[in-house]
Amino acid sequence: MAQIKFEGDITNINERQLEFVNEVIAKQNLQVEKVIFNRMGKAGDNFISDVKRIVVEAKDGNLTMIIKTAPAMEVLRSSLNTDLMFKNEHVMYTEVLPKLLALQKEAGVPEAEHLRFAKCYGSLDEAPNEVILLEDLNESDFKMLNKFDPLPENCLRSILKNFAILHSLAFVLKNKEPETYDLFKNKLKNTWEPKYKDPDFDLQFKMFNKVNSQLLDDDRQKEILKNMLTDVCKEIENLLKDKDNKYSVIQQGDAWTNNFMFKFEEGELRESVMIDYQASASISPASDLLFMLFNCTEHETRSKNFVAWIDYYHLELDKSLSYFDLKADDIYPRDQLDADLKRYGKISFAIIILFTNILMRDSSEAGNLLEALQNGGIKEAMEEMSKRKMNKETAERARHRIVGLIDSYIQFGLLSHLIMARYKFEGDFENITETQLNFINKVVQEQNLDVDKVVFLTVGKPGDNFGSNVKRISIEGKKGTLKMIVKIAPIDEVQRQMTLTEILFKNEHFMYMNVLPKFLSLQRHAFDLQTPEEDFLQFARCYGSFTEAPNEVIILEDLCESKYVMMDKFNSLTSECMQSVLKSLAVFHTLSYALKQQEPETFAYYKNELVDVWDLMAHNPEFKMHTETFIGVVQAILDGDDNKKLVKDKLSDIVQLIMKLAKWEQNNKHSVILQGDSWTNNIMFKIQDDNVQTIMIDFQGSANSNPMVDVLYAIFNCSDRNTRARHYYEWLDYYYSELDKSLSNFGLKSNYIYPRDQMDADMKRYGKLIFGMSIMLANVLMRDTNEALELMEAMNTTADMNELMESMGNQTLNNGTIVRVRRKVEELIDCFTHYGLI
Repeated sequence: MAQIKFEGDITNINERQLEFVNEVIAKQNLQVEKVIFNRMGKAGDNFISDVKRIVVEAKDGNLTMIIKTAPAMEVLRSSLNTDLMFKNEHVMYTEVLPKLLALQKEAGVPEAEHLRFAKCYGSLDEAPNEVILLEDLNESDFKMLNKFDPLPENCLRSILKNFAILHSLAFVLKNKEPETYDLFKNKLKNTWEPKYKDPDFDLQFKMFNKVNSQLLDDDRQKEILKNMLTDVCKEIENLLKDKDNKYSVIQQGDAWTNNFMFKFEEGELRESVMIDYQASASISPASDLLFMLFNCTEHETRSKNFVAWIDYYHLELDKSLSYFDLKADDIYPRDQLDADLKRYGKISFAIIILFTNILMRDSSEAGNLLEALQNGGIKEAMEEMSKRKMNKETAERARHRIVGLIDSYIQFGLLSHLIMARYKFEGDFENITETQLNFINKVVQEQNLDVDKVVFLTVGKPGDNFGSNVKRISIEGKKGTLKMIVKIAPIDEVQRQMTLTEILFKNEHFMYMNVLPKFLSLQRHAFDLQTPEEDFLQFARCYGSFTEAPNEVIILEDLCESKYVMMDKFNSLTSECMQSVLKSLAVFHTLSYALKQQEPETFAYYKNELVDVWDLMAHNPEFKMHTETFIGVVQAILDGDDNKKLVKDKLSDIVQLIMKLAKWEQNNKHSVILQGDSWTNNIMFKIQDDNVQTIMIDFQGSANSNPMVDVLYAIFNCSDRNTRARHYYEWLDYYYSELDKSLSNFGLKSNYIYPRDQMDADMKRYGKLIFGMSIMLANVLMRDTNEALELMEAMNTTADMNELMESMGNQTLNNGTIVRVRRKVEELIDCFTHYGLI
């Protein structure tokens, strides 16, 4: 084959690409004299490929083509997914578009309704030498409009019609040749799929938020921007599943002004053509529609015409489907389209913000950005955008577009359910993820209060709760007010691992959604109508629970509204309060025994669903090392070698003891479902005259174990030595009598179910374990607010548990804390020894 003479701008085109161009031109049967390459457009018109116009001068007539060549630089190729993009366009021009047009011709669709696309002279998908040669539509009087201007109404409707035809033909292909559709679907790769797996991708949107927030004056708009650019990777991951959705189609995928061309005659629009298919993939039609309508129009026009545009698209979809005896109402109902527009709202918003930052720049700015991409890939480009301020005109264009985007999303209800609700959210809801807030909003709306606002307030002080972030929400509505307590899981992975967050929230979810309602049901069936309400198991109402990691949330009744209070964790409970706690535990344990008797399979199921977090930690090989470090921390606080030695001796084998007892309880007929963490901050009291009522409020540590774990844990963590000295044996007797009384409601007797001598034996069996747990808790829970805050910050920033333990040892505690911890530990040593428990 003779080598054609090439002239002009052939920079950035390699030998293999030129060889392919030569092959394609040779097939045109022209007596070629020379081929001239001319650069097209300006910097910023195209980032993915180098686009040139080639003029083939021949003795028998000239021919012009458009040539798109892939970059050879690896840093550009990896940053821009060049392999994927060019393969997509190769498949579209060589297989998909010809097949769709063939469907129309076979069905006798009028030529005026045919899918119009540029002729493809040749395509090479051989990396890194990709080339595609297309018809030069300028030769047919098509032109591209100014990317900075909104599309005129007639042009916009023409594109909507093109979408309707393209999407309808995908539906037709699915209907007539599903195997062919699946083949195309699997060949076309979603351009966002490699991105969401990139750990830096979410960071890029955080950068976009930072840059674009500076363009906005309104705090509400800034808040919307921030939240719409949060969790973008997760949003992409979810929507990628639509590839196999029955409503998915092959999309154009990059529907903005520079990817459309229009033909006018005497000022009247005659035709439009879409010219770029590098981002084509199988996905919802809503993706094309949202991207085009919000990239190519302004809010003022959208405000008046958005609904009419969607109506027009659906009408044209139905018209195109009708040529194949299909109906839009069956294939893609309008209500499904409306639902998809809302589903794709967030990801489209994020992508439009990304494009705004790239495509709204003028030529000089785009040139700087392209240079950064070439030098250091996407990271350097991000740094370029972050540190180099937009020029005045670009900033104004970007601001105008973003404000309009937000206004339109508000008007058409395209903000996520959460963001719409956040106009009514006030107060302290930092560190709550969008997913968590979305669930909170859902629960709030279910209360039918016609909400005016929801105020978030922090509950308690640092140190009151280490496993979750606790808020009080006050809901004010036209139909009433309501307060709730919201427990929110941390999303920091280090903290989650250290505190076993996922397990704790699953336990509590299971308790509130399954176990506690079942227990109450057992009582209601067993008790007569005259039974006082206070004899029933009392627990906070659960308004909703969400267990999707790492966004767990549980929403509970605010017991303060019923006059319940929490006692001071630094002070001992009174004997009356302790008796109320023990009565609650007796009732709670009774219901395990009743369930065992009546529905053993249900009890076994509950037992297996709840995870013993202490046993789980003990099976971690590092836990023993952590325990040894912790022993050293406690010893450093104590005076006297005897006490230091006793702590070391009793705690040295606690890991083995935890595992041994957990295994033993698996088949122990005396085991129950525990509350699991019965210390002062997990119990609330209502004191009226001489009557004390108690409600336990935390079930994250619930698991199958021995009832004495709850009893001893409460006694030794909620009282001091002097109070125990006066009431210890009285408390044990009281617990047992209340257990017997509660069991009698089910026709059971404590002497058979849990004999007193068995209880006494279990106290000795579990004494050493509860001693160890209580020692550990004393060092953590006796800290004041500032020290607890310092410890929580260490948990958030320390990636290694040993480092955390060492930091606890190195932390300088104030004298008041040292005295409290020392006194607590010394009292525990004296009492556990005195009562023969260690």
